Amino acid sequence: MEAEIFLIRHAPHGDLGTTLTGRGDPDLTQAGRQSAETARTGLPDAFAGIFTSPLPRARQTAAILFQDQPVAVEREEALNEIDFGAWMGRTFAELDADPRWQNWNRARSSAKAPAGESMAAAQARASGFVRDAANRFPGEQIAMVSHSDIIRAILCDFLRLSLDSILNFEVAPLSLSRISAGPHGGRVLSVNERMA
Repeated sequence: MEAEIFLIRHAPHGDLGTTLTGRGDPDLTQAGRQSAETARTGLPDAFAGIFTSPLPRARQTAAILFQDQPVAVEREEALNEIDFGAWMGRTFAELDADPRWQNWNRARSSAKAPAGESMAAAQARASGFVRDAANRFPGEQIAMVSHSDIIRAILCDFLRLSLDSILNFEVAPLSLSRISAGPHGGRVLSVNERMA
């Protein structure tokens, strides 16, 4: 039996759209908190497992979305943001002048962040966790709160797309993408559903 995985991107934070936050720790904006509060009413009443990236913006989103769930939210390192190394905390305007950043966005399947992680390594840890969780909870619904590129990497894996295609679809803040996964593989059920 296949598990249904709800992949949720965290709600908006103060650096959104201007800075490569990476594993930095900005809090959600007030508007982000309000959006998450609104979004929680559309989720199932009981997940078999709920997991979140350890970063504050993901944990804060999960705390709001799942406050009435019967199971506790568990921190999961495999859902953490990419380690962007030397790029973390730089503005996108600064990064646009860096040829390594241009290469990163052209060749995600082979590029690596300076002093950081490759996209392939991030995909392997995140997708591996999704498959492990699906095997732990066959036939159940599971929620995971993570980050845009991590969710896109998982979707690329399940769609059998190269990581070089990762920027070809959107995963907006506080959006939901769903996959089913089990012993015989998996399928993408939806991408970038707006939750609020």
